[in-house]
Amino acid sequence: MNIILYICSLFKNPTNTYYDNPYSSDWRSDKEITVTNNIRKYMKSFLIILSLIFYIIQLFPISSLREFLSCLFCFIFSSRILYQLHFFWNRRIPLTEIILEAGFIVPLSLYTLAIGTKNTNLQLIDFFWILLFFFGTYLNFYPEYQRYKWKLKNTGLYTKSLFKYARQINYTGEIISFIGYAGLTGNYYNMWIPILMGLGMVYWSSPELEWYLERKYTCTFRKWKNFTPYKFIPCIY
Repeated sequence: MNIILYICSLFKNPTNTYYDNPYSSDWRSDKEITVTNNIRKYMKSFLIILSLIFYIIQLFPISSLREFLSCLFCFIFSSRILYQLHFFWNRRIPLTEIILEAGFIVPLSLYTLAIGTKNTNLQLIDFFWILLFFFGTYLNFYPEYQRYKWKLKNTGLYTKSLFKYARQINYTGEIISFIGYAGLTGNYYNMWIPILMGLGMVYWSSPELEWYLERKYTCTFRKWKNFTPYKFIPCIY
């Protein structure tokens, strides 16, 4: 999904030289809350909700526990994204992101997961996929929630919670949750989603974020980087 960052980089804001991030369209530097930005948040939310509705329609009538869990995972994912969008992510929403991510990449991924969900009984391996999905969701949501609460009373770079073990552990959680999601469908070709997502995060999202953080919180970021040398997986990478 994060391949969107590359496409959006083609629409960079040439007037913002300090945040001339080569990996993004500079939306991280724009924290201004405007009517236009709120409208775009609602546009993105509408497209995500629409994707959820089509997902459920595609599996209706739900006749197996696997299909029920697949719909539940889609609901949890959609709800998490909507909550993070409106509360955690205080940044500008580019129109290109709405069109290409919420209007194309998210629906395509969810549609693939929906049509790929087998109408079969659960196997022992499926309990592993279920645990993986919820564990990944926790890794993604919990540290962002902790950062959100901290930001309400503080300013600066947040390096606590699970971020003290890996600097982008929330990205790791996103990938893990979709590995579990794809595995639960019973069709392993759906693994293309977390694979592409992981590549996008490693080669684009992570460099984009760290480029921004290093320039905004130079000293604090470098200390954090020395204290927490791992990006995604503690003690490994």
